[in-house]
Amino acid sequence: MISEWLKVMLEEIATKKADAERSRAEEKVRAEEKTRAQEKGRVEEKLRML
Repeated sequence: MISEWLKVMLEEIATKKADAERSRAEEKVRAEEKTRAQEKGRVEEKLRML
């Protein structure tokens, strides 16, 4: 019985860890996309000034 409980707890921990990693990866992608968009905007602004 305890081994079944331990198995369930380990599965829950693994699931939460995977969810957290996925969330971090998604946030990293969003931050990189935002940075690229900002850089593109600055480049376009400089080109308009020429």
